[in-house]
Amino acid sequence: MSASTLRFCTLNESTLGEPEQDANSALTELDKGLRSNKIGEQCEAIVRFPKLFEKYPFPILINSSFLKLADVFRVGNNFLRLWIVRVCQQSEKHFDKIINVDEFVRRVFSVIHSNDPVARALTLRTLGSVAGIIPERQNVHHNIRSCLDSHNLVEVEAAIFAAVQFAAQSKSFAVSVCNKISDMIQGLTTPVHMKLQLIPILQHMHHDTATSAMVGSLCTDLLTKYPAQDFVLVTLKTLTQLAAATLVDIPEQVKLLVKYAAQEPRWIIRTGALSGLYTLAKHGSHYWSDDAISDLIIVAGSTDSEKLMEYIFDILIILTKSAAVCQIYNEELYENSEKHVNCVESYLLFLSCNNNEDKYSMNILKLALQNVVALCYARKQLCSRFINLIATSLLQNPSTFSLLWCKALCAIGNLEPTALRTFNDEIYLFLRKISNKSTDDYAETKPMLCTLLFQSSAGFEESDEMRNTVDIVVENSNLWTCYKIARSAARYGQFGVCNRIISNLRDRVSSEHLHFWLAALQEVSIGEACLQSTDSDKLFNRISNSITNYCKATSSLKVHIRAASIPAFSLTFQTEYTRIRCEMLQCFSLLVATCNCFCLLPPPAIASTIVQNTRDDLQRYGQITNQLRKRARELKACSEKYWKLYQTAFDADPISLLNIKALQYMCAFMANSVELTAFSNSHIEETILNFELEEGSLEIQLMINSCKTAAELKQSMNLAPKILTHEHIKCLKKQAKTIILAPMCYPRYFFQALQSTSVTLAVSPQPRISSEHISVTNNTHLTVKVEGVLLHGNNPNMFRKTSGIVLTLTSQITARANASHEFKMNDAALPMLTQTVKPHRDFFRAEFLLGFSIGGQYQVIVEAAITDDTGFIWEIGVKSILNIKVHEETQTSRTRTTNVT
Repeated sequence: MSASTLRFCTLNESTLGEPEQDANSALTELDKGLRSNKIGEQCEAIVRFPKLFEKYPFPILINSSFLKLADVFRVGNNFLRLWIVRVCQQSEKHFDKIINVDEFVRRVFSVIHSNDPVARALTLRTLGSVAGIIPERQNVHHNIRSCLDSHNLVEVEAAIFAAVQFAAQSKSFAVSVCNKISDMIQGLTTPVHMKLQLIPILQHMHHDTATSAMVGSLCTDLLTKYPAQDFVLVTLKTLTQLAAATLVDIPEQVKLLVKYAAQEPRWIIRTGALSGLYTLAKHGSHYWSDDAISDLIIVAGSTDSEKLMEYIFDILIILTKSAAVCQIYNEELYENSEKHVNCVESYLLFLSCNNNEDKYSMNILKLALQNVVALCYARKQLCSRFINLIATSLLQNPSTFSLLWCKALCAIGNLEPTALRTFNDEIYLFLRKISNKSTDDYAETKPMLCTLLFQSSAGFEESDEMRNTVDIVVENSNLWTCYKIARSAARYGQFGVCNRIISNLRDRVSSEHLHFWLAALQEVSIGEACLQSTDSDKLFNRISNSITNYCKATSSLKVHIRAASIPAFSLTFQTEYTRIRCEMLQCFSLLVATCNCFCLLPPPAIASTIVQNTRDDLQRYGQITNQLRKRARELKACSEKYWKLYQTAFDADPISLLNIKALQYMCAFMANSVELTAFSNSHIEETILNFELEEGSLEIQLMINSCKTAAELKQSMNLAPKILTHEHIKCLKKQAKTIILAPMCYPRYFFQALQSTSVTLAVSPQPRISSEHISVTNNTHLTVKVEGVLLHGNNPNMFRKTSGIVLTLTSQITARANASHEFKMNDAALPMLTQTVKPHRDFFRAEFLLGFSIGGQYQVIVEAAITDDTGFIWEIGVKSILNIKVHEETQTSRTRTTNVT
């Protein structure tokens, strides 16, 4: 880590000192520090501003903060100015929120006339940092060009920094300064280190053909005149960036870089050339010629350096992702596909026999296994072939690579679990062998090996051998490893294993909310294990017992939410997922009970009269018809709840989303079957299985296979219209049993969110006191301003990217001003207003104009939703509420207003 990076990290880690302050209080506190007479307190206040901007990135606060910093920059000393420069360099994404740009620049720019060259240098660096919002300020351009002729090295280096920033933003500045930079680079009086700082400016001279050609000629000439290592590296990088911007120069630049990669004896320059080729492969792989690609392959074949070969492979991987490059080789690849698969197998076999267990060898193996997994996903018939090779390498030659082999096996086994069953006995022996090891070398391998057992046994009852082996592994593992094993068991339907492990962990955690989370997980495991049990209990009793456990699990999750002291532990999705699963079980329980009552509820004596009055022939069967129709509505409602849950899971991985879709399909399918039985089936369309679910992974297939079996039962039933027989009810009960007793696999998102996205809203106006209302009169309009910030976790946009924010404003009257007057609710309600805004650097804003026709108290609700790249709207549940009190203008006040006018 460089010194500058370490410095910025230190600044970022500084805290505001006041926990949970609002924006105004935090700014006021920092303003006191800026006004202090002690320079230490002033510096402390300055370095806290970046954290303030990250926490409250709203335009009014940022504008006010930068104006205060500009004041300190204008009247302060150089030490304070240095810290302000660093704050500006850290806060680049917030500059476009400065409202009074002219005033901010005026205060900073006034220091450029100082007699102190260091002060002028700090001014230039500050102006360079904000070049994105003042790209065409001619007075700034003039001072940068003037300071390039300064005799003070500090000032010249600051001018170079500012020139780089403005050249990247302003076409006019880049063209005007081009000749000046060229003369300085070629001048004999310019120090060498300064020339190295000037050359990167030339990468921005791509705005017209003549300038870019002149710069390209200059840089090419520099390569021959200055063969030193630093000069060659900087010049090649500048030429690469220039070619990536102009595109037309990519073929020549690729040829030049391949030449350096092949012929240059200095290692650093060769790697620099390959880095440039990687950049050009990403920016314009379709500009690469066949000869350039062939020459690069020749370089890979002629080198003895594995590191160099790895760099070239990275470039070739980027090139193969281009449709233009792949088109050249497609025919050959298809003709020799078996040959290529054999090559991959030979390469894996070579890596498995490699005794070098260094980091480089691990990266090579990781890349190879990723390609193997991708190949298996493309051609599933290869799964068994690669499973045999990888499993043999893992079990016969344990090493530090064991974890990589396990991950690859789990990924492929998720597609073809049957191929894993031939290795079950060897996996049992291997697990028993490593379970007694006291080191942590296999702490991550144990859960992966257990996952392989769960995959191979998915859909089957837990065997004694698996139970004994897993118990031995759990007994000799730490608590986190045990939890991961339980999590894997729940993901592949082995809830008996999950229950035994969680029951041992729930009382051995360090916090209350973790205890309730494990308690909920245990109840879920007991409930699902009860459903999958082969005991002689009747179906209705098993479902009832499972519902009881699910109710306990939901209660534990709600207690967990109350016990958690920070929002990060809020398990909203988990609670909803468990609650809806419980409702699904209740729907099936009622359906089974209704089917059981078919023989116990004979039709009433007036059944024929009811048929004549309702013109519904199925009413002759009595109450059972209405009960079945009610069950269909309940199952449809449960299906809708799963769909709403799906809409809230923006951060879920694709397999977790398919899991929710599968559960939704189960409910919809069963509702459709009940409708076809209890209604005239002439107008009812059958529920069609989604193609994504048919081709889903192992855990999805386990859930969907039951629906396919139930569909076969439905097809075998004679669904004659207007007839309800014992055979119909019996078939309906079999379908319900087949679906509800299917292996239930909990999704990964239930346990782990790999992507994290949240939205924070700030709605104005706000009352001075939170309990008060905002007062308006009914003859005026109220402007509601909505500002918000999009917050990301460690892996932003991993599965889907935020394209826009949908803001919806609704209002409802809560109390009438004059209760004696009758009014219709529709007359007082405002129309629902919707705006879709696109976040700019994770910030967005919108305004709504409201008019109230009737006096009273209103509640205005602003809700935010997210749209992704496909246009799908995800309901994330973020909303803000305003309480508004509308005063009706009396006749006296209107008359007074008229007289004044």
